[in-house]
Amino acid sequence: MPKYKSIIAGFVNGFSWGVSAVLLSMLGLCAEKFGIKEVLVVISIIPCLFAYFVKYLPDATKNN
Repeated sequence: MPKYKSIIAGFVNGFSWGVSAVLLSMLGLCAEKFGIKEVLVVISIIPCLFAYFVKYLPDATKNN
Protein backbone atom coordinates (compact mmCIF):
# COMPACT_ATOMS: atom_id res chain seq x y z
CA MET A 1 0.00 0.00 0.00
CA PRO A 2 2.67 2.56 -0.90
CA LYS A 3 -0.08 4.83 -2.18
CA TYR A 4 -1.53 5.23 1.35
CA LYS A 5 1.57 5.89 3.44
CA SER A 6 0.14 8.92 5.21
CA ILE A 7 -3.06 7.08 6.16
CA ILE A 8 -1.12 4.19 7.66
CA ALA A 9 1.17 6.63 9.51
CA GLY A 10 -1.90 8.35 10.92
CA PHE A 11 -3.34 5.03 12.11
CA VAL A 12 -0.09 4.06 13.80
CA ASN A 13 0.24 7.48 15.42
CA GLY A 14 -3.35 7.43 16.65
CA PHE A 15 -3.00 3.92 18.00
CA SER A 16 0.16 4.92 19.88
CA TRP A 17 -1.53 7.93 21.48
CA GLY A 18 -4.55 5.84 22.41
CA VAL A 19 -2.49 3.10 24.05
CA SER A 20 -0.45 5.71 25.91
CA ALA A 21 -3.61 7.37 27.23
CA VAL A 22 -5.02 4.08 28.51
CA LEU A 23 -1.73 3.03 30.11
CA LEU A 24 -1.23 6.41 31.77
CA SER A 25 -4.73 6.22 33.22
CA MET A 26 -3.93 2.82 34.73
CA LEU A 27 -0.61 4.17 35.97
CA GLY A 28 -2.38 7.03 37.74
CA LEU A 29 -4.79 4.59 39.33
CA CYS A 30 -1.88 2.48 40.61
CA ALA A 31 -0.12 5.59 41.91
CA GLU A 32 -3.21 6.56 43.90
CA LYS A 33 -3.58 3.08 45.32
CA PHE A 34 0.06 2.18 46.11
CA GLY A 35 1.84 5.55 46.20
CA ILE A 36 3.80 7.44 43.61
CA LYS A 37 7.22 6.40 44.91
CA GLU A 38 6.50 2.69 44.63
CA VAL A 39 5.02 3.05 41.16
CA LEU A 40 8.00 5.05 39.92
CA VAL A 41 10.39 2.41 41.28
CA VAL A 42 8.52 -0.32 39.41
CA ILE A 43 8.46 1.76 36.23
CA SER A 44 12.20 2.33 36.45
CA ILE A 45 12.85 -1.42 36.82
CA ILE A 46 10.87 -2.42 33.71
CA PRO A 47 13.36 -1.00 31.14
CA CYS A 48 16.21 -2.73 32.98
CA LEU A 49 14.43 -6.07 32.71
CA PHE A 50 13.75 -5.64 29.01
CA ALA A 51 17.34 -4.53 28.39
CA TYR A 52 18.48 -7.82 29.94
CA PHE A 53 16.14 -9.94 27.79
CA VAL A 54 17.21 -8.24 24.55
CA LYS A 55 20.25 -10.48 24.40
CA TYR A 56 17.92 -13.47 23.88
CA LEU A 57 16.39 -12.02 20.74
CA PRO A 58 17.45 -13.68 17.48
CA ASP A 59 20.13 -11.90 15.49
CA ALA A 60 18.53 -10.34 12.42
CA THR A 61 21.87 -9.92 10.62
CA LYS A 62 22.68 -13.65 10.48
CA ASN A 63 22.11 -15.47 7.23
CA ASN A 64 20.48 -18.89 7.43
